[in-house]
Amino acid sequence: TTSNQAQLTEPQTTFPKNVVTNNSSGKEEVNFGISARVACVGTTIEFNIENQDANGNYLWNFGDGNFSNQPDPSHTYYKPGAYDVTLSVASTNDGVIRTKTIDNMIVVNPSPEGDFEWEFINNSEEKPTVQIVNKSTRAESCTWIVDEGATNSEINPSVEFSTKGEHVVHLQVSNEFGCIDHKYKYIN
Repeated sequence: TTSNQAQLTEPQTTFPKNVVTNNSSGKEEVNFGISARVACVGTTIEFNIENQDANGNYLWNFGDGNFSNQPDPSHTYYKPGAYDVTLSVASTNDGVIRTKTIDNMIVVNPSPEGDFEWEFINNSEEKPTVQIVNKSTRAESCTWIVDEGATNSEINPSVEFSTKGEHVVHLQVSNEFGCIDHKYKYIN
């Protein structure tokens, strides 16, 4: 073997001695916070270190398979669930790696999905009238806004338009967690 060849070693199965995990002393512990403890799918959460070491290296584990090495990252969760969040800070001053995990730090609730179809229910000589069929999922309530004006909270409303032409129908749905979705369609 020559000195330029890499030596293969067994993977390390223990933490290095300079790792501090969940230490209760104020100087050693890594403390962090988030912008929301409960959110809806698709919400971006801001993470921040409360006792930030300006000379540190950071590794955030958001609990959903995503990571960041930024000191104060933001992250969007795309699946519902309860997520453990871990932060490891390697200090360049003393070489110590400080790690803290908070179990179930964030709960991400499912969002509803708004959708609808329609069909004309009168003849072409009359004012255009459509029957709207709500196709939303995981929704508890709905609000219909037609042409940026009239609102209706029926599940499947019929709508009479005063004129022929293009009309915008906006559906806003919400669920028991307060999560909201919007769907816009144009009816000609």
